[in-house]
Amino acid sequence: MQLARARITDDPMLARVLTPDAESRLVLAFLIQLSALGRHLSTAHETLIQHITPRCRAVGRAKLGRELTTRARREAAYRGMSGEDLEVLVPRWNRHHSPQLCIDTLLDAAPTEAMQAYLRVHMRSLEGPLPFALLAMEVELEHLAAHLGPALEDACESALGPELAGELAILEGFAPRRGSQSLATLDRLLTEAPELAKDLARAGASSLSAFIDILDDCVSRAESIAAYGQLQAHQPRSA
Repeated sequence: MQLARARITDDPMLARVLTPDAESRLVLAFLIQLSALGRHLSTAHETLIQHITPRCRAVGRAKLGRELTTRARREAAYRGMSGEDLEVLVPRWNRHHSPQLCIDTLLDAAPTEAMQAYLRVHMRSLEGPLPFALLAMEVELEHLAAHLGPALEDACESALGPELAGELAILEGFAPRRGSQSLATLDRLLTEAPELAKDLARAGASSLSAFIDILDDCVSRAESIAAYGQLQAHQPRSA
């Protein structure tokens, strides 16, 4: 668990977009990729919701399943990663940078391997003996938001300005949660069944690590877009 959590602050890829002096075009490209690719997570999240309650009921945790389902529905936009921010971000990019981007093309991009791995982690949990391990995964995402959210907000405001940054659903999605119900529920579960601690911690760590891999993919794709645009800018124009 500690190794997975350490990546939140130590991951070298994330550091490229979360440092105060991060290049504005790179931060913007990262947000575009996160919003576009995150749509796959939003869609998959809706599918996962349908299985939580019946799977938890099957292992004798019907009440916990209902709690998880209720909270999951409140996260239906999957922390703001539903693609809606592209309506703000892509026009900004196209006004100031190259290559010109198309929202439809971005949304049509296939999910990355990291995204597929992240979804496999969740499906294995749902289909296994501890479907309520999704609770531990939820807690780890909240931990990620608590540590990553402020840094992401600062990077966005520095690169894009507070007015544009304030319009982004992604930032709202990564905002730290106060008074976490997920953590309280997890504590209650572990008080009742402490023998589950290792398995739940393992599930949470796997989910967190896979999610950070997704963010790394977004940084990598953002760097490719930004580098291509800079290359175009330095190409000599034909007579």
